[in-house]
Amino acid sequence: MGDKRFWMWLCVALLCSVLTTSMLTVYYYGENLRYQQLYQDTLGDLKAVSIQVSVLINYGNGTKEWHNNTRVPIGFSALNATLTVAKVDYQVDPVMGAFITAINDVETAGEFWWALWHWNSTSSKWVLPLGTSADKFILHNQYVIQWHYTSGWPPPPPS
Repeated sequence: MGDKRFWMWLCVALLCSVLTTSMLTVYYYGENLRYQQLYQDTLGDLKAVSIQVSVLINYGNGTKEWHNNTRVPIGFSALNATLTVAKVDYQVDPVMGAFITAINDVETAGEFWWALWHWNSTSSKWVLPLGTSADKFILHNQYVIQWHYTSGWPPPPPS
């Protein structure tokens, strides 16, 4: 008789465990769906006030560091976007604008400096935005910019 009671209580305990697990699974599945929807709503709100840009830091020695699809606020400049993805030192001239003096601790030295390039998707070429400093070069959605550590003027197009 005692053996029968043991198995009965064991079955009751297992049934309670299965029911509790099932209820928790349904609850957490519902929470997962709710948070996925909240995430999608937030992402939609974020897309309304931001753009995606890609920033390439080309150290000129074969090392390239991509920051693809970086989300930045609408109206951000090339300098602002670069500050988002890297450690940047710069000086601001009241007339000429910002001049980059270092990116990720790689400083301008001698004839080597940081040149800003923009990818022209129509011509499929890198373009030097002449006459525009990094703080005045306003980015648009899907823009691709490149900082190339180079020498000489005009700098050779990056490869």
